[in-house]
Amino acid sequence: MNFCPCSRATHVPASVLAFAIGCTAPAQERETPLATDRPGVLFSPFLVPEHGFQVEVGAPSFLWSKGKGLDVESFTAGASLRYGLSESMELRASPPTWTNLRVDAGGEVERSDGFGDLEIGAKWAVDSDPANPRSLLGSLRLPTGEDPFSTGEIGLSAYYLAGRDVGGSTWLQGALGVTHTPFDGGNDQTSGTIAASFSRPLGNDAGAYLEFAAFPGLSHAPGQTLVGCGFTYAALDTLQFDAWLQVGLDPDIPDWMGGVGISWRF
Repeated sequence: MNFCPCSRATHVPASVLAFAIGCTAPAQERETPLATDRPGVLFSPFLVPEHGFQVEVGAPSFLWSKGKGLDVESFTAGASLRYGLSESMELRASPPTWTNLRVDAGGEVERSDGFGDLEIGAKWAVDSDPANPRSLLGSLRLPTGEDPFSTGEIGLSAYYLAGRDVGGSTWLQGALGVTHTPFDGGNDQTSGTIAASFSRPLGNDAGAYLEFAAFPGLSHAPGQTLVGCGFTYAALDTLQFDAWLQVGLDPDIPDWMGGVGISWRF
């Protein structure tokens, strides 16, 4: 069974759930807005400010899927670390994600837990216009994880990210990308990403969004789609809490995914 092949891709049993990347914080009018890569599928087109350090934590995320003779449940605790190297470049890393996995195959239950792969990357600002930001994101996934939570090979992802203020307090964000996931022993997979989200403020400190994402299979990978929604609350200009939920629209992606998280910029 293969799940969504974005950079926090989910593959069972080869690698499981590193899936919590997100949309721009809706509070775009704040003097120093906190732009996060969570919750949701999309990455933010904004960068962390120069010399700023940002921690984004999911605590935890869950996945539930039933079908094709398999019932899959997992809980994942992961984090992303982001540092503003300059006004136009951000360095980033996702430390190995811990996952607890339960697979029921026709009454035969298998449980496992462990750490996944390390992911490192960078984001470059193409246009820093706050009303129409654009950026490029590239990352490498290093095979540091344990079986069955690692592919055993170096993977890579690349994205073009854009956002636009479309008026009426509505923020539109989109992403185009490609992810290559090699597997030890062959059967490498390559998938695309086409995603969009709409977000609106709910008062001065809260916001909500809706998103749609498609992951077309380009090579040895099934096509997958999902819809999702989420909420954010900015307790401070540099501290945000979030909650999110996603629904898979086809058999090759988990039926339900969701979680809560926190983002903090130092």
